Amino acid sequence: MAVMPSTGTPRSRPTDIIRRCRQFDGATDYVVLVQETAERFAQSASFAGQSDRVRAYARGYSELLARPAILVESTAGSFSYRNVPLRIVALRSDAARLGAILAKLGPLPDTRLTLLPGEALAAETTFPAK
Repeated sequence: MAVMPSTGTPRSRPTDIIRRCRQFDGATDYVVLVQETAERFAQSASFAGQSDRVRAYARGYSELLARPAILVESTAGSFSYRNVPLRIVALRSDAARLGAILAKLGPLPDTRLTLLPGEALAAETTFPAK
């Protein structure tokens, strides 16, 4: 696990998340991603000359983005460093269960919650794929 240089706090990479989920099968049901970071890493695989490490990150984020999720966005406005859209990814669940969770939550102040069903194959399989 890498450490954030400014704070010394551990930070997880998508490859770490996937590896740990495999190690502790059944222990993790959801993971929270910063939406823009995940999308940028997933897109990076399409650019020529990327290192193996970047391609591994891109695969990891792409796998996570294919899962059913809830997108959490602020409707009160955002700045580059706060109120960024977050994606709550279901690792061992499906869009129907997430929809039920959203129905129970109901509306939240200054927040938009969007169900992202994921790719059809991802919605029908367990994470991580074996």
